[in-house]
Amino acid sequence: MEKGHVKPVFFISDWNGGANDAGFEIITDNITLNRKLQQHAGTIELQIDQPATQPKQYQIPKGEKIVFYSFGMRRSGSYKVQGIDSLQLVGKTLVVYLPKARSQEGVNQIQVISYPWVAFGVPEKYQFDTIEFK
Repeated sequence: MEKGHVKPVFFISDWNGGANDAGFEIITDNITLNRKLQQHAGTIELQIDQPATQPKQYQIPKGEKIVFYSFGMRRSGSYKVQGIDSLQLVGKTLVVYLPKARSQEGVNQIQVISYPWVAFGVPEKYQFDTIEFK
């Protein structure tokens, strides 16, 4: 990994359940994190060994805070962040490096409106006011 880049410990994403408009929120406590994930669950899979009435309880990793980012409305059901390669703080901008998307040439896709989102950890010390995905 390049100097100045970090990889988040915490990562969850979904293709649906985010907000209508793009934007982000910083979450610093487990109660808020679990409430937010339950509100925006969309299609997060429940763990098989847990009853549907007991959703998984997530914990913020030590030394991190969580960014909950909604991408807003998308016209594709296949729009889902599959992972994060690394994070870098450049001035007051958090740069999020995503894995290169695989081409789906020749594959028919159904157009569906979705509201994708991602929740990921960043070092507690990071201070930023914008996020850029690359």
